[in-house]
Amino acid sequence: MVLPLLVPPAGIWRPSAVHAFLVSLSAIRLADPTGMLPADAAQRLAEIGGGLRSRVEFEAVLRARTTKEMKKALVESLGQAADYYVESAMVIWRALGHDYSRLLQFSRASSKAVEGELFQRYTRLERRTLVATLTGVRVMTKVGEWVLLSEEHTPPAERVPPFDYLDHVLIATFLTACLMSHVQGEVETARPSNLEKIAKELLEISKIAYDQAVRDGLYPPADEPQLWYWSPSWQEGEVEADLDRRLARVKQFKSAEALVRDFRGF
Repeated sequence: MVLPLLVPPAGIWRPSAVHAFLVSLSAIRLADPTGMLPADAAQRLAEIGGGLRSRVEFEAVLRARTTKEMKKALVESLGQAADYYVESAMVIWRALGHDYSRLLQFSRASSKAVEGELFQRYTRLERRTLVATLTGVRVMTKVGEWVLLSEEHTPPAERVPPFDYLDHVLIATFLTACLMSHVQGEVETARPSNLEKIAKELLEISKIAYDQAVRDGLYPPADEPQLWYWSPSWQEGEVEADLDRRLARVKQFKSAEALVRDFRGF
């Protein structure tokens, strides 16, 4: 890992798996892309977002001059952000009436909104940083769905949060929020090397979370034939292809023969 000393500060309240899943999506944008939340919940989410942006020092992380300085800023800022993440998760979960199907709908829309913003402002990040960020977000989102579905089908009395996963999702959420603060223009003078380190760390955490989910069998049976598809290594290629399509760096051919002729330069 790039930043192996980054761990959640001691004393942070451990939410249930479903709350952790919400954290991974709501805390990045703290907005409702679906219109599913009642007005009071949406307003509270906006207030939480305002507090997060005003109190958490993303600039200290993105402008740090050394790795040691960056680690210190990450740990301090993560401690400041944790309460906001947990509160946002609880607001959304209550507003959705503790309904797992509505939660899945909400979370998928949130993930698409984050991806859409990253693609739309792709010039804010170097390509390798953007690809690592999008891959990490996609994989963490999918693993979060597996954790959620696993919890849904477990009797309430037996629901024990996978603490390793909660650590990973908390850190991944915060790293994504750091990157998004630059992408959204809130931090203008971030160091490119810091952005790259954060994106690499996010990707590494997604690999760890994915491996743990597969090892623990958290995925639903229907997804077993496609586990390879959701692996970080495969998703990196998917993200590269999606980015090329959005940038019109692709060609279309009417036949395989036409493709071969183009490839050979005929």
